[in-house]
Amino acid sequence: MTEYLHSIAEGSTSTYPSLKPEDIGNIPFLYPSEEKLKNFHDLVGSYWNKIHNNHKKIQTLETLRDTLLPKLMSGEVRVQYGEEKLESVA
Repeated sequence: MTEYLHSIAEGSTSTYPSLKPEDIGNIPFLYPSEEKLKNFHDLVGSYWNKIHNNHKKIQTLETLRDTLLPKLMSGEVRVQYGEEKLESVA
């Protein structure tokens, strides 16, 4: 494809190699059949759903981190679990 676009650009009549919108519009594209599109969707659809769900979880965790970390650092919020562990060690 790159070589094809270069050949079109080099054949342009301007001083510098260039592509016109109609050059792009005249490029033949192959489209998969409906059956192949459905097969592809069936194959990767669950992965896209997992990616989307993980992205939402990441956003939730980032929000929690951004909210809790400053409070933990300032002492506004304390974690009891950690204090219990420290007391049992001491």
